[in-house]
Amino acid sequence: MRTEQNKRRAGKKKKRRRKPSKFAYFLLLLVVLFVALAVCSAIFLKVETVKITGESPYSADQIKNVSGITNETNLLRIDKNKVNKSICTSLPYIKDAKVKLRLPTTVLIEVTKDKPYYAINFNKQFVIADEDLKVLELTSDKSKTDNLISITGANISDVQPGQTVNFIDNNQLQLIKDLSAAVKEAKIAKVTAYNIGTSYRLSVVYDSRITIVVGTQNEAARKLKDAAVIINTKMQPTDKGSLDVSAQNKRYTFSPS
Repeated sequence: MRTEQNKRRAGKKKKRRRKPSKFAYFLLLLVVLFVALAVCSAIFLKVETVKITGESPYSADQIKNVSGITNETNLLRIDKNKVNKSICTSLPYIKDAKVKLRLPTTVLIEVTKDKPYYAINFNKQFVIADEDLKVLELTSDKSKTDNLISITGANISDVQPGQTVNFIDNNQLQLIKDLSAAVKEAKIAKVTAYNIGTSYRLSVVYDSRITIVVGTQNEAARKLKDAAVIINTKMQPTDKGSLDVSAQNKRYTFSPS
């Protein structure tokens, strides 16, 4: 009798085990929903409209073409960073391209115009670069260098519009950035040129008439602040020459030209 009862109980347990649990149904429902969403997004979330806003020297069609977004693009598969990089590299005078998605079918691209900041001689031409030293263009038109900071002493190996200037000496890229940061900290206006030809005799040209010899980049901001005080309090607006503020003992000298 006990053996028969045990067999019946074991049979009931097996039947219970075979019955799918609520959790299994839940997982199955999730899978079905996921597949349904994937199918719907593939069919219905395709880009129909790309709107371009912001200021740039390029047409909306040019920006759309290099964005890589077409009417076959799925809205949810757009890589915003990739689109941004493609636009800013292919169209150098665009500094930033913010991509926003508007369901179900619209993409908004807000562009920001890049500004020329530096001019560098290279192979009898001029490299026009932004403040981050991204190449905007290579030109033989000298008038495009007007009102830009001229960089002399730079040894460039390669120039590709949309890419950062390649220097033979990688330290020169950092030298320029350090000088720029020091000039801003010192709040010197009317800077017209940098000379980075010799790392221990860096200089900044003020108002196209006074060459401020900084020396090394160490304490460059402090030296430039001292130079600004001298220019503003002890020199005339017509003075021209070289102001050497490289001495650590602050024995600065001015040599008229």
